[in-house]
Amino acid sequence: MVPKQNVRGYEGKKKMTPYEQGRLAFRKGQLTNPYHHDNNFTEHRKWQLGFNQAYFYNLERVLEQEAIKS
Repeated sequence: MVPKQNVRGYEGKKKMTPYEQGRLAFRKGQLTNPYHHDNNFTEHRKWQLGFNQAYFYNLERVLEQEAIKS
C-alpha cells in the first residue's frame, strides 16, 4: 500500500539544513555554532552564513524602525 503522503507530494518532515539551523538559532538567541570548524567545515560555514544573514536582516529592520521613530 502506498501512503497518501507520496501521492500528494508531501515528503514528511524534512531535515533542516545547517543554513536554516543558523537562521533559527539567531531568532532563538543561540550564539554557538554546533558544527566544529575542524570536523565539519562546510556545515560550519553554512550555519554561520545563515546566522549572519539573519543578523543583518534584523539589523536592517531595527535601523528602519529607529528612522521612523526619529
